[in-house]
Amino acid sequence: MMVLGLSTAFEVGAVASVRIFQRGLAMAFLLVVGGCQSLPDNSGRTMSYTLPNGADTRLGRGVATLRAGQSDASGFYPLSTGVDALVARLQLVQAAEQSIDLQYYIWH
Repeated sequence: MMVLGLSTAFEVGAVASVRIFQRGLAMAFLLVVGGCQSLPDNSGRTMSYTLPNGADTRLGRGVATLRAGQSDASGFYPLSTGVDALVARLQLVQAAEQSIDLQYYIWH
């Protein structure tokens, strides 16, 4: 029943609301299903081990000297740009005597 054209506007609004609700419900379902995925199996990976303390290396001796005078310092030095961080890492790689331990993250 149409009273001054209000019935049609109400029906269009109701249909639009139902469609929005259905799309939201479908997106929520897809998010839940996607969140139920598990991580790949890690059983075939090679084991990693740490090396003994590197105090006998040039870098180890330098760090020990710095730590002796500043027992309350945190040991962190902020680098202002990405280029500074890259240069610092490359210098540490170049000065490495035993190994180069790099951390990278794939999951988590």
